[in-house]
Amino acid sequence: MKTYQREVARQHKLMLKADHAHQQLLLVIQGLKRLFADEHFVMLLRAEGLDSLPKYLADRIETA
Repeated sequence: MKTYQREVARQHKLMLKADHAHQQLLLVIQGLKRLFADEHFVMLLRAEGLDSLPKYLADRIETA
């Protein structure tokens, strides 16, 4: 019974961590979406050669 309870507690902690990571990702996506809506910011990124994103983030920004 103790092993079962430890496993349940471990999985609960894992779910909490996953939810926290998901919430942080949503905040990052919202922030990036706002920044990429600013034409001056995008021009600055292009000038510095930093205008590409990982496909996952780019897709999420477009659909958010």
